[in-house]
This record gives sequence, structure tokens and C-alpha cells, in this order.
Amino acid sequence: MEIHLTKRKFSQYTPKAPRGEKALQSLNLSLQALNASIPSSLLIHHNEVELDKDRLNQESELFTLLEEGFGLLR
Repeated sequence: MEIHLTKRKFSQYTPKAPRGEKALQSLNLSLQALNASIPSSLLIHHNEVELDKDRLNQESELFTLLEEGFGLLR
């Protein structure tokens, strides 16, 4: 699996702490109220992302977590 991100786009759409945590909690509660299935949830902050030439570093722990989360959707 290849995940393409640019540093500019990623930082543009990823809220900084603690706003991101509250936004994720709000989104999860809204989805639960709609009886949506939430197989996985992951809070990601800017400083946890390792990019290698505008691609997520495949050796990073974050890449592994994202890969597992996407695997739950299959």
C-alpha cells in the first residue's frame, strides 16, 4: 500500500493538539449517533508524521497503524 501526502497538504488538514483530539471525539460521537460503524480511529499530530520525499515513511509506526486500520475496512 502506498500513501501519498505532501507536507503542505498534510499540515493544512491536520489539526494541532488539543483541537485535533476534540475534533476526533466530536466526529466519533456524531458517527455513533448515526449508528455508523467505526472500525478504527487514530489521532495523528503533525510531529508524528515522517515523510520521505512527500511519501509517508513505510518504516514508520504510523504507516503500520494506518495500514492495519485500512485493513479493517476490507
